Amino acid sequence: MSPSWFDTLLAWISAHPVAAGLVIFAIAFCDAVILLGAVVPALPLMFAVGVLVGLGEISGPYAVICATIGALVGDATSYWVGHRFGPQLRNHWPFRKYPQLLDRGELLFRRNALKSILIARFVGPIRPFVPAVAGMLRMPLRRYGMASGLAWVAGALSFLLPGWVLGHAYD
Repeated sequence: MSPSWFDTLLAWISAHPVAAGLVIFAIAFCDAVILLGAVVPALPLMFAVGVLVGLGEISGPYAVICATIGALVGDATSYWVGHRFGPQLRNHWPFRKYPQLLDRGELLFRRNALKSILIARFVGPIRPFVPAVAGMLRMPLRRYGMASGLAWVAGALSFLLPGWVLGHAYD
């Protein structure tokens, strides 16, 4: 990731605080989607958004709502992929080459499904895979949705809050 790209993105967010909600949504969405979540540097971006919130450039509740909705939609997408493809997912790249990506999520999920959804929100390497595992294992959508919603409200707050505090202290 080029520093100039990062600075340009943050300058754009600062100049367009309402449209920045779409960017916040996209960051959280990509972080929660299977495969994308392993590639997108969401935590530094969410921290930077938190700094802008602390500086007063973006509304805090607006940022939390956009991040929560983006994560919920991303989780739902991953859940759908897992539900749609089920065990066949293991036969596709990168899971065929790196089966541990799904194995870790499945191990955590089988120990305690609801706790795994909450815990996975704070463990980067398995975060985008647990929703797919929930779909693969046919967890009821209503039960999954409630746990995922709670997890992402907590996740959005915890990812934005450190930057928010730093930005407020700096201001």
